[in-house]
Amino acid sequence: MSLLSRKGLILAWALLVLAALFLGGCHLRPMLYDVSVAPQVISPNADGNDDATSIEYKLTRNADLSIYFVDAQGERYYFRQDRPRSPGDYRVLWGGGINQAYWLENEFGRQLVKSWVLPDGLYTWVVEATDAEGNTARAEGQIELQAGDPVVPELRQFTVAVPEFTPNQ
Repeated sequence: MSLLSRKGLILAWALLVLAALFLGGCHLRPMLYDVSVAPQVISPNADGNDDATSIEYKLTRNADLSIYFVDAQGERYYFRQDRPRSPGDYRVLWGGGINQAYWLENEFGRQLVKSWVLPDGLYTWVVEATDAEGNTARAEGQIELQAGDPVVPELRQFTVAVPEFTPNQ
């Protein structure tokens, strides 16, 4: 093989690899990266000390993103579930609350609780991204909730007394 044809073959191979990289065959950076959760111990009790943790992550391409917490029994509790996100840097504060509704039974009947604070304990946090092709990337770690306020607030005998009520004004 002559030197000229060898250089041509190497050049063609290099162009093919570059085309694959830039046309989506391979990605230079992972879809989900630089994921961090800090502090790793929070006390979601509204006392002003470590009530929330900062969840930060970066995406290199469009993806559906979920942030959830797994307890010792393997139960998942979603903070965010399959939310569409575009490439970029993200940061959200989490204060122990989740958005999974349940029905509370008490002496006033059934009441829908739409969000609530997880009980104290050790949880695995998971940040998971899935792109349009079905590729999934995830990061995980540990977080502990301490001295939280597990009591669901109840509004009993709630009334509104106004001298005049005009709903269309």
